Amino acid sequence: MTATSQARIISGIRAFYKYCILEDIVAEDPTLLLEAPKTKRTLPDVLSFSEIDNIIAQVDLSKPEGGRNKAILETLYSCGLRVSEVVNLRISQLYLDVGYIRVTGKGDKERLVPIGDSAIKYINIYRQNIRNHIAVKTGNEDILFLNKRGKNSPVL
Repeated sequence: MTATSQARIISGIRAFYKYCILEDIVAEDPTLLLEAPKTKRTLPDVLSFSEIDNIIAQVDLSKPEGGRNKAILETLYSCGLRVSEVVNLRISQLYLDVGYIRVTGKGDKERLVPIGDSAIKYINIYRQNIRNHIAVKTGNEDILFLNKRGKNSPVL
């Protein structure tokens, strides 16, 4: 049995005994001395520079959503953001003149992230040429990337 399978089983047993103690079924926890095997954490697979360039080059700029998508991809790549972070990015969180954006990540933690010149360029193109032609729905005025209907959560 692999180490991850063993760790998962031991975790289930520990949870069961915690429940038994809370319900006064048992008096003491026999899993306190039980050690789980160390699991090896592998690094995620990453794309090469040419693969990223190929993805960005596939964006169809002849459509309005193409300009938005290019700005999203450039921002994702330039800042190393999660998709949920870029989708919820707000205009008030952009400090493009100094080359930073304020990102709200997991657990509502905020951090300042440097942004590259290419991402700044495409964000400005999107804001000036595409976003100002979208009828923004109430409550989404500060959202940077909008879908066709003027709401957040665009689909690439």
